[in-house]
Amino acid sequence: MKGFSAFARSTLGRLLAAAIGFGCLALLVQHANPRAVWAAVIHAPLLFPAVVLLQALVVGTESWALLLLYGPKRALIPTREIWRSSMFSFAVVVVFPFGRAVGEAARAAMLSRYVGSPLAAAAAAQIQAVTLLANAVISVPCALAAWLLVGPGWLVAAIGGHFLVSALLAAAVILAGRHAGLVKRLGRFFPGG
Repeated sequence: MKGFSAFARSTLGRLLAAAIGFGCLALLVQHANPRAVWAAVIHAPLLFPAVVLLQALVVGTESWALLLLYGPKRALIPTREIWRSSMFSFAVVVVFPFGRAVGEAARAAMLSRYVGSPLAAAAAAQIQAVTLLANAVISVPCALAAWLLVGPGWLVAAIGGHFLVSALLAAAVILAGRHAGLVKRLGRFFPGG
């Protein structure tokens, strides 16, 4: 694994990663029809920068929240690693069909060498729980808007189901961490923390 890590940090490794990333982007644009993508960008010139800015704010505030979860050990993490792990996690969540939990696990793995595996895993679980809770909260105005715009029906029920599942999963993760000694339990599976 050290050989791969060294290669990933080399200039050739970074160029290869960038080429793969741009290749994925090109495939997505090709699959979606380049003319349709260009037309969407042209018709929303002010909206596109706003979306990029809002997404950058999401990644930034999420990274900040994760650092707060690390407590005093956050000082051990170089700023460059915080941003690198956050961007990688974001890419895993957005580009690959693995989901947010895998993106958080990847970020925890990247930062574990600075804060230890148990703390990194516990913080990843907590940030996952907070995100689930935020999804539940935002479901309430969405359900209300759907009710007002289209009336009662399957859409409102689906949003309500999303609220329920997100809230229950968030509560389960939070309770497991508070009452079951999540950090200690994870420490048994991740030596060297």
